[in-house]
Amino acid sequence: MHSVRRLVLLAILAGMFLIPESVSATTSIRGVVPGEVDARVLSAPTPGAVAVRGTLKSDSGKRTRGRVAALVWPNEAFLRTVAVGDRVETPTVGWSATNADGSFALSIDRRLLVPRYVGRDGIVNLTVVGWNASHQGEWHTSAYVATDRRPGPTAPGPAKTRPIAIRTNSPIHAISRTRLTASAGAVSPNIVICYNVLRSTYDADTVIGESWPWGPHTGYMVIDANHTVKLGVATSASGAIGSWKASGSSTESTSIGSDFNGPSAAFRDYRLEMRYGKYQNTCVAGFTETPMYETGGMWYSALSSRDFPTGWNQCARTSGNWWRASTSGFSYSLGGGVKFASVLGIDLSVETNYATTRKINYYYNGIYHVCGNNDVPSRASRLRTGP
Repeated sequence: MHSVRRLVLLAILAGMFLIPESVSATTSIRGVVPGEVDARVLSAPTPGAVAVRGTLKSDSGKRTRGRVAALVWPNEAFLRTVAVGDRVETPTVGWSATNADGSFALSIDRRLLVPRYVGRDGIVNLTVVGWNASHQGEWHTSAYVATDRRPGPTAPGPAKTRPIAIRTNSPIHAISRTRLTASAGAVSPNIVICYNVLRSTYDADTVIGESWPWGPHTGYMVIDANHTVKLGVATSASGAIGSWKASGSSTESTSIGSDFNGPSAAFRDYRLEMRYGKYQNTCVAGFTETPMYETGGMWYSALSSRDFPTGWNQCARTSGNWWRASTSGFSYSLGGGVKFASVLGIDLSVETNYATTRKINYYYNGIYHVCGNNDVPSRASRLRTGP
C-alpha cells in the first residue's frame, strides 16, 4: 500500500516539474495572459500607490471583468539612441484585477523600473493592456512615479492623470513558442516576453499654441526647455494608411526654448517638430506610432483671418501686457494638433498646460479684452483678444 502511494506521489511531482518543450506563452497560474505581458509579474499583487485608474470594456462598450497590466516605454534619453531596426523592450511593471463593473486601480512596482524607463520628474509612458477570458485591448497613457524630486510644473501627477477606458477589441494573442534559453538578465524558460522593433521614423509638425490678437493688438508665445506636452499615440493592425486609430497619449519634454520671433499682430500658431517612431510588436505583429523626442525645430505658421474665433466670448477687460502662465484651469488642447494625416490618414491630439515654461502673451497700449473659448481667460483652453 505504501509503495502504491509512493508511486502516485512521484507521478504527481513528475507532472509538476516536467514541462513540454513547446508551451503556451499566454498561460500563467492566473489564467490566460496576452503574450506581450510578462506573466511572472502576475504572481503577486503590485505594491505602491495607484498610478492609473480606468475601466475595462468589451468591444461593444459594455463594462467587463478582467485584468490589466502596465507595460513601460523607455524614456526620451534612451529613445534618442535607438535606430531603425533596433529592438525596444516594454517590460511589465504592474497589474491589477478589475472590479465586477470593470473599474480598476493600477499600481506600478518601482522595483521593476530601471532609470532608462523613467523620464524627467518621474514621468513614465505606459501601454496599459486589458483582457478578459477571450479578448484584449490597450490604451496609452502617462503616470507619475515618486522620485527624490518633486514633479515639475507640467508633470502629469496623480491628480492630473485622467481615467482611461480600454476596449477588448481583438482576440487574445495566444502565442506558443519553444522553450527559451535562460541567461543572466533574460526571461526565465517558458515565458515569452514580446518586444517592439523600430521600423521607421517621421518628424511631425506639432501645434502647441496659437495667438489671435484683434486689430492693433499683438500676441506671441514663449516656451522654455523642460516643458511637457501630451501627444497622441496611434495603433494599427497592418500599418497601412487609413488603418490607424487613436490610442491614448504619451508625455514628452522640450529640450530647447523659443519666443517665436516675439510680438506680432498676425494670427499665428506655434509649432515644434516631434520625431515619432513606428514600432512593430513581435507578438502581435501590429504597429504603434508613438513619440520619441523633439528634434529642436520650433517655428510659427500663419492662420487665416477667416478663422478668427469670434465665438470665443467669455471675456475680461485688461490693459497693457497680459499673459497666462498658470497651470490652473484648462490645458491648451487641439484634437488634430500633430500633423500626421498624410502618413497615417489621421492627425493626432496635443494637450499641454499653460505654465511658467509656456506662456501666451498679449499687448495693447490701452484698454482691451481677452476672451476664452470655454471659460474666463484665467482658465480657458484657448484665447483671443478683442476691443
